Amino acid sequence: MSRAVAAGAEAAIFNVYRGDEAGRWDVPDQRAALRDLGIPSLYLAEQPHAIADPVELRSRIGDFIAGLPAGRPATGTGR
Repeated sequence: MSRAVAAGAEAAIFNVYRGDEAGRWDVPDQRAALRDLGIPSLYLAEQPHAIADPVELRSRIGDFIAGLPAGRPATGTGR
């Protein structure tokens, strides 16, 4: 999580492909750590490797971004 803070992350999106067991284990703890830092996240679980129809995915990501608080102060270097 130090990289997210150092980068000044305002949010995070976790994209975990279908069948990626490691991602399924890691993401909940990572999301909790980000939440504790006040960084919102979106968890896209069980994503197909080939997206045939991106409309739903675009909508979920768009809704997430639209719901982010505006003007979160930067905490890092922005690298």
